[in-house]
Amino acid sequence: MRDATKYIAYTIPIVILVAIGFLVLEFPPKNNEIQPKPKGQLICNFSKGDRSAFRFESKVAANNSQVKPSAEDFLRMTISLDVIENHKTYADLHLRFGDLELKQDLTHPEERILGNFNEGIVMRIGSDCRIHKLGFPKEWQASTRQFLASQLKTLEFVLPADQTTKIWNVRQKDSVGYYLAQYEARPLEQKYKIIRIGKNYETQDMQHYFGVSFRVLDSQGEAILDPGGTWWAQVTGTMSMVLHTAEQEKIDLLMTYQLARNPDLYKIASNTVLAVNDFDFREPNSLDQKEKEGPVSGLEKITFSEIREKFSGLLKGDEKDYINSAEHLADWLRTNPKETSKILQALRRQEFSEDEKPAVFLALELAGTTESKQVLIAVVEDSQFKELDRAQAISALADHGEPSLEVTQLVMNYATDSSSRMLSVVSLLAVGSIGDRSRAQHQEVAQTVQTYLKSRLDDAQGVSEEVNVLDAIGNSGDNKFDNDLRKRLDHKQPSIRASAALAYRNMEPVVGETVIVKSLNQEPHPDVRLSMVEALHTLKVKSPKALAAGAKSLEKETSKKVKTQLVNWLGSAKSETVAKNALVEAFHRETNTDIKQHIGRYLSAKDLLRK
Repeated sequence: MRDATKYIAYTIPIVILVAIGFLVLEFPPKNNEIQPKPKGQLICNFSKGDRSAFRFESKVAANNSQVKPSAEDFLRMTISLDVIENHKTYADLHLRFGDLELKQDLTHPEERILGNFNEGIVMRIGSDCRIHKLGFPKEWQASTRQFLASQLKTLEFVLPADQTTKIWNVRQKDSVGYYLAQYEARPLEQKYKIIRIGKNYETQDMQHYFGVSFRVLDSQGEAILDPGGTWWAQVTGTMSMVLHTAEQEKIDLLMTYQLARNPDLYKIASNTVLAVNDFDFREPNSLDQKEKEGPVSGLEKITFSEIREKFSGLLKGDEKDYINSAEHLADWLRTNPKETSKILQALRRQEFSEDEKPAVFLALELAGTTESKQVLIAVVEDSQFKELDRAQAISALADHGEPSLEVTQLVMNYATDSSSRMLSVVSLLAVGSIGDRSRAQHQEVAQTVQTYLKSRLDDAQGVSEEVNVLDAIGNSGDNKFDNDLRKRLDHKQPSIRASAALAYRNMEPVVGETVIVKSLNQEPHPDVRLSMVEALHTLKVKSPKALAAGAKSLEKETSKKVKTQLVNWLGSAKSETVAKNALVEAFHRETNTDIKQHIGRYLSAKDLLRK
């Protein structure tokens, strides 16, 4: 039977969970001005090159333990964050921990976590703030990984897919088990307060593993989100529970935590930051820990029929939990790799519904095994599957495991195949994604992608094909296409100019800033100007020359869409005088109510009312 304090060992590092899960934080301005209600989307935004730092403190107290009366554990540390990759729907964040103070009175010595975590980890987080993957240094022990991973999953704040919703429910999982998270978004000055209450905890699996019975009495958390979703502003929370050991000892646990952003605490990495591909993204619970009484998950005992039923159950009803269902199936596939062929058989028999298929292909991608890769390849190469199925398999292959020449060549072949337009376009975009993933550590693959895209761009037939190739180049984020993009910013076709401008947004800011800023106020077509401003905003360009060009563009702009994007860009740089002044002047000049309200997202009433 598991020691009850082992459970405490895994629930204590709530600090790490919160610190990692809500890394991008800044406290709201301390003033009493009445500010406009937020109008922006409930999303998390990150841009490559962003950095921040935080101070975290957490305490777990056992108020009536007979072993150690009034015992407590605490963890204090700083966190330095770098956004190392940014994609359309997720970002990869590198988290490094320092100044670690860890007290573990509640945990037996043999169960305590040792080390300092200085190497850091990678967290892949979606635009809805859900954590997709965690990558650990390959030398880390399974227990250390689980220590961090289980806590990180405990305090996710998942934002709604429906942007009109202010009350929503999500099925989530933390270190206790699955539970129903009830959310509410409340306007708070220029921000949103996101309130999360945990209900209906399913504790059977954890009770079986730890040999204790327990129930959660209360679980609450709050996060402050700005309207654009760029930064969390603050995170606090508590969780209380009662444990009963096999000896019928009752232990009351109370966990509290708080995280504060402090850029001055940021520390530059002492060593070169590893590429994403250097981290191990396997599920910690799937690793062979050789624990005293067997594996934690017990997934090797679950049959395909049982996992199939569990998977489908997560996708029923109005609140379809695609990520959790995919992660659950991926865990099973990693634990039972020889059973992966049953997924292919079920797909061929059309046993998965159209609603389930996206999660199936995501699970095959997340599993990251040789067997799951072979299933994806089999789907791509079987013309009996629907085009959409094959396209989803291609997309999953592009992000599956380590980039390889085998997969790259396969995807390139289908990108050149003219028999299916859907498959060829999706494959072409996937080639770009492979180039992005391989550039740091897989030079042969990266060079193959670069050569292929260059050839496709030079040989493109017609506007549509050239636009698709430019989009793939944008996915690759390869700075070496700078000259090709510059030439196309002068193209007679607006769609080609727009795609060329947008392709810069995944490259280094220094590459595209000068040419885009120079072209912005000479560009006659609004769609191209929109792409230019979106690129500058994504790249977080804040040089005085660029912001001055943005101010000039906002003054004469007639398109509402372009004005809105200009406000977003200048608003993100509101700490710069030229950007702030441009917004204030636009507010007094503007006659469109929506644009005025949009400006109000970024500036206080005091700023807007000044002459």
